[in-house]
Amino acid sequence: MRMRGGWGWNGEMGNGVNQAPNRLFACDIATQGKLQWVVGGIDSEMEPRLASATFLGPPLPLNGQLYVLAEIKQAITLVVLDSATGKLQWLQELMLLDEQSQAMFSHWRRISGVSPTYAEGLLLCPTSTGDLIAVDITQRTLAWIFQQKTFNNSNQNWNGSPLLQMLNNGTGLAPGSYWNEETAVVSGGHVIFTSPESDRLYCLDLMTGNQKWELPRQQNLYVGGIADNRVILVGTRSLTSLNLEDKS
Repeated sequence: MRMRGGWGWNGEMGNGVNQAPNRLFACDIATQGKLQWVVGGIDSEMEPRLASATFLGPPLPLNGQLYVLAEIKQAITLVVLDSATGKLQWLQELMLLDEQSQAMFSHWRRISGVSPTYAEGLLLCPTSTGDLIAVDITQRTLAWIFQQKTFNNSNQNWNGSPLLQMLNNGTGLAPGSYWNEETAVVSGGHVIFTSPESDRLYCLDLMTGNQKWELPRQQNLYVGGIADNRVILVGTRSLTSLNLEDKS
């Protein structure tokens, strides 16, 4: 649990696809963790409009507000809260979940921990479905959506996804066989995007979402950061450095 300006994330999950919601709560570090507010849960008494919401990861604090992704009524939704009170300021539905993604990845969305990234007036929202959606938070409109290729599968469906294999059998996947996190890292007008649903690393234009280049994951696990115009990839046994402009 993080304190003041942060969040607490309390799961209340059951079994199966239709899992129970969770809660988002804030504590005050100055008063040794005194509870300030709670939203979510089955009834969400402090903010009834968020009853039965499933928060998908930690919120992004920005200018006195918290931006958090949630699944609400079978839709991935951007939720904006007042950081001091937890009151709902506004929300934006990002995408409806079809029956396939709802059934296959319901549990994955609830444990993956996706969070928005902010840059140049745009909020970049991973969806835990393989898509990345940019929201103009000034206009409160969708700016663009990037839909990536699914994992190692020419038919472009989920049958080849390593996540589906992991969720459908009890053996799991070998360590290092997929991206560890779904995240967007921004630098110099570029977005570096990875997702466990794909075996590719993507570089996108920040303002348009157009793809600049892509590379196979190989043995890499996650993006360590961007420094001096170089993308640092952390692998199972080594680090890789790529030029942000042309992947060299």
